[in-house]
Amino acid sequence: MAEQIVRAPAEEDITRIAKQVLIVDALAETHLGRGVVNDPSDLDVLQEILDRGLLAPSQTYELQCLGIVFGRCLVAAIEGLDWCVVEDEYGTDPALRHAGSTILLYPLTMISKRVEDGEHVDVRGMLDGVCAKVTELEELAAGVH
Repeated sequence: MAEQIVRAPAEEDITRIAKQVLIVDALAETHLGRGVVNDPSDLDVLQEILDRGLLAPSQTYELQCLGIVFGRCLVAAIEGLDWCVVEDEYGTDPALRHAGSTILLYPLTMISKRVEDGEHVDVRGMLDGVCAKVTELEELAAGVH
């Protein structure tokens, strides 16, 4: 396995993330009459997009855009989480890194993989699960039992 390089997002990475958020915002505005606003209500927007089946499992890029918005919700929910970029033999992807640890999350594919596999996605449940897992990993790293 090749080495992973984790770095701060460059300007082009930030632009890519912003464009992906705008795609979700436009989709939501068109079909739901409201966009994403970077607060917890974005979870409801994501859920409604998924529940209405506005994106097919084959629409990987658009589903990954939902993952970016989900990532913003994770950043808001988990203290110490921030965007980074991971480069490896498969390419370069945005990820979330927990400050002072090796914890990396890949929100880009958290929704798309599940939809492609035919699973029902409960975004709030997924957020709660990720938050609980990060807390568990923090406690393990700190030696708390």
